[in-house]
Amino acid sequence: MQLKGWVYDEAGNPVSGATVEVYDYSSALLATTTSGADGSWSFFGLPEGPVRVKVSGGGIVRWLEGGSEIVLARAR
Repeated sequence: MQLKGWVYDEAGNPVSGATVEVYDYSSALLATTTSGADGSWSFFGLPEGPVRVKVSGGGIVRWLEGGSEIVLARAR
């Protein structure tokens, strides 16, 4: 299975260097990467089945289920 997406800040700018992790629903870590200069990330060869995506950076953590666009914003 292939999974890809992008990380943006609240202003719509791409976030580079965010950590992106994919977990199955038993909370096993399947893969990890960092977002590129354009905010993009991708995984290839994942096992079939539902997954959760965790994105973190700058002290912020977001979970994604059922989509691929993540807004990563700093708490104020």
